[in-house]
Amino acid sequence: MKYNRFAGAIFILSIVLALSGFMPSAFPQGSSFDTALLLQKGVYHYTLAVGQDHYFKVQIQAHEPLLVTLLPPAGADYDLYLYTPDRALFNSGTSSELGGFDWVGAGDPDDIAGGTYYIKVDHFAGVSGSYELVVGPVPITSGVLSLTIVEDGRAWYQFNGQVGWAVEINMTQPPDTDIDVGLLDPNGELIASSTKRAGAVEHIFATLTKTGIYVIPIVHYSGPGGDYELRVSVGPKVTLKISGLPSSLHTTVRLGTRLTRDVQGGASVDLIVLDGQLEDITISSDVQQTTQTRYHCHAPTWYPSTSYHEFTYVTQYLLETDNGGHGTVSPASGWYDSGSSVEVSVSPTTVLSGTDTKFVFQRWDGASTSSFDKVTIVMDSPKTITAVWKTQYHLKVESEYGTPTGEGWYDSGTNAQISVEESVGFIPVRYVFDRWTGAGVSNPSSRSTTVEMSAPRTATAVWREDYIYTIVAAAGVLVVVGAAVFFVMRRKPSAPTPTYTPPPPPPA
Repeated sequence: MKYNRFAGAIFILSIVLALSGFMPSAFPQGSSFDTALLLQKGVYHYTLAVGQDHYFKVQIQAHEPLLVTLLPPAGADYDLYLYTPDRALFNSGTSSELGGFDWVGAGDPDDIAGGTYYIKVDHFAGVSGSYELVVGPVPITSGVLSLTIVEDGRAWYQFNGQVGWAVEINMTQPPDTDIDVGLLDPNGELIASSTKRAGAVEHIFATLTKTGIYVIPIVHYSGPGGDYELRVSVGPKVTLKISGLPSSLHTTVRLGTRLTRDVQGGASVDLIVLDGQLEDITISSDVQQTTQTRYHCHAPTWYPSTSYHEFTYVTQYLLETDNGGHGTVSPASGWYDSGSSVEVSVSPTTVLSGTDTKFVFQRWDGASTSSFDKVTIVMDSPKTITAVWKTQYHLKVESEYGTPTGEGWYDSGTNAQISVEESVGFIPVRYVFDRWTGAGVSNPSSRSTTVEMSAPRTATAVWREDYIYTIVAAAGVLVVVGAAVFFVMRRKPSAPTPTYTPPPPPPA
C-alpha cells in the first residue's frame, strides 16, 4: 500500500513538473513567443514530439543577413517559420517530404530591419527524433570545416572582412553530388561564385572592396548529398613576384606553417595572411636545374610589411676543386653567383712523403692551366679545377773516396747524371774507381753514368787499391841509391893538401 501511494505521488509530481516547464524532455526551448529561448548563431540539436512546437529568438542587427535551416530526422515532417520582431510571419519552409530540408531567412540584408526575430519549429507528422537547427550565417574564421549536406540543403557562413583583404574558398564535393558556393558582400550582392561539375573542387578567390560581414552561401544543386570540406582563408592580401627563375622551374612558397604553394618562375601569386595574423613568408632558397647549375635566393624569408614583395633568384654555378691527392685546395667545392670571381689556391706546394719522396705542385688542370699556386676563376659557367703534382725521388750518391756528384732530387722518370774521379791518391796507395752499385744505374762500370729515377735510388761507388806507383817509386829510389854507392866506391883518394906557414913579420 505504501509503495502504491509513493508511486502515485511520483506520477503526480512528474505531471506538475512537466506542466511547470521543469522537465527537460517537455518544452526546454519554450512553447510560445513569450517563452522563446534566445539563441546565438550556430548549430543546435533538439528533440521534439509529434504535434509539439519549439520557439526560439535571435537578435539581429539591421541589414545583417539571416538564414535558418532545419534538418528533421528521417521519417518525419517538420515545418519551419521565421517571424519579424512584431511577430509577423516573414517566410516559412514547409516541405511535405519526410525528412525534407527546410530553410527560412533573407539573403538581402536590406530586408532585415533589425531587432528580435522569432523562429518556430513545428513537428507536423512522422516519427519523433532529434532535429538539427542552424541559425546562420554561422561565423567562421580561416580554417577547415568538415560538413554534410543533404538533398536540397543549403548552408550560410559569414566572416568579417576589410577593404584590401582577400578571401580564398576551396570546397570539395561529395561523389556524384553537385553543390555550388558563392560569396556575398556586405550589401548582399553576389561578387563571386563557383559552379563546377559534381565531384570537382569549387574555388573562389576575391579581393574585398568593402568592410563588413561577407556571406558564403552553399547550395545543393543535384545528387544524393554527403560529406564535403570547406576551406576558407581570409585576411590581408600579399602579392609576391618570383623573378630570376626560369618559367620551366617552380619554387615553393610557404606562409608560416599553414600554407604551401608552388609558383612558377616569373609569375606572381596572391597570398592571404590568415585573419590578419602576420607570419614569415619563405620560398625555396635553392632551385636545382642541373647538378652543376641552380638558382639561389639570397633572402628567401620576408616578414610582411607591405602588400607587395619581390623574391629574386640569381644563377649559380658549381665550382668543383680537387687537390689532386696532395695538399689543401681553398676554397672547397661550392656554389657561386654567375659572373663572380673566385681565388683558388693550393698549400703547401711541396709535400714530403717519408725522406726520399716528395710531391711538388706543377700546375692547374681544368678551368686554369697556370703554374702559379694562386689563380682567379670567373664563374661564367660550371667549373672544375684540379691541382697537378709531379713526383720527385731522392738520389743518394755514396763514395768512400773522392768527391762524387749528382746527389739530389729528380723528377720521376728522368735520368740523373752521376760521376766520380777515376782515381784518388798516389803513394803509398792509389784508389781506382771500379764500378757503381745500386738499382737503376745504366752503366755501372763507367765512373760517369746515369741513374733511372723511377723510385728513390742509392748509387755507391766501389774502389779498388792500386800499388803500382808505390812499387815504381821504390824501385826508382833503389836505383838512385845504388848508383850513388857505385860512384862513391870507384872514386880515388886525393893528395894531401900542403900546409903553408906564413913568415914571421919583420922587426919594427
